[in-house]
Amino acid sequence: MGNRFSFESDSDIIKLVLKLDSNSPSTLLQKVENLPQFKSKQQLQDDLIYFFQDDFKKFLQRDPSDLIEIRKQIYELDRQNNKTEKLNELNLSGYRTGAHNQELTNYIQRLFNGEKVELKTKRIVLSLIQGLTILMKHEKPFYHFNTIIPLTQLEKFNYEVNMDKTFVNAQDKGFPFIFVKIRSGISFYKVTGPGEYKRITGSIMGESFVESIMLKLTSFKDINEGFKIAFQKGDNKNCDMTVEDIYGAGCANLGIPKDILASSFGKCSREGPTSKYNEVDIMKSLLIAITINTGQLIGLYSQLEKIKNIVVSSWKIKSEEFNFILQSTAAFYSKNECIVDFIKDSDYLSCIGDLL
Repeated sequence: MGNRFSFESDSDIIKLVLKLDSNSPSTLLQKVENLPQFKSKQQLQDDLIYFFQDDFKKFLQRDPSDLIEIRKQIYELDRQNNKTEKLNELNLSGYRTGAHNQELTNYIQRLFNGEKVELKTKRIVLSLIQGLTILMKHEKPFYHFNTIIPLTQLEKFNYEVNMDKTFVNAQDKGFPFIFVKIRSGISFYKVTGPGEYKRITGSIMGESFVESIMLKLTSFKDINEGFKIAFQKGDNKNCDMTVEDIYGAGCANLGIPKDILASSFGKCSREGPTSKYNEVDIMKSLLIAITINTGQLIGLYSQLEKIKNIVVSSWKIKSEEFNFILQSTAAFYSKNECIVDFIKDSDYLSCIGDLL
């Protein structure tokens, strides 16, 4: 039968996935959806999967009595139906040693009210790829955008662009593919089959890099809000330098488009303090910089590994604007050979992999 609870945590966020039978009593289902951390639900075969997210510290400070009562009802139903295998087994991905996870371990012990609990810890990447393999058995877990914009037309990355999406059947994706895991840093894995993978490269410019620069240089507190507003209203060329900005009229002899980006934040270094620049333009420059860095690596390792299929997963970044520009940059640097798809439920992927 498998277990019912799966946690994933970092220093800021905790995510919980709860699996219930689709024939569970309606009173129980309603009680689950009334929990303050509830975000969404999805049906996979005969299971209802409930997704929860909360601030890590706030989660640990909340009264767990409702969750304890739900846990007791679920397990009592399982015992009545002779489904007792792994009832007291919980999965935890992203586990690190230290006080952070000791707090979470203590909370889980409270959740089980003194009963013996087997806490299974896993590497994030294994949980993610297991989750991805499960999603590939279901209809249309991936999507991509129908429009691609060349990097020589950066001014078109704005609110006027058509961001219509196409959802993709899993069988159209298949193995092998390159799995791009965007979290604190970025890791690239070659996945050749269910549970079969190896790391091929990485980048230090991940979500933590973006968030840190954003907090230092702008008043934005949320990556996704910042990217959305910057995409709609920002002009990165007020901060960045193009080939023409550096070489002037002589750039025609270089064989490089004059509008191609040459230096992220190049004008800021030339002209002084960031207070002179609009924070929306700074955020747009940051958005372009991280997507170009990641898109270049996707294009490079797609060619080196001779794999065109790319699957992208992220943790904090849920911005469609980010994904849209990333798809365009990967297409540019791979000469339109890469097929980049994004996962619909990317941020809960590891929890799903641990549960099913």
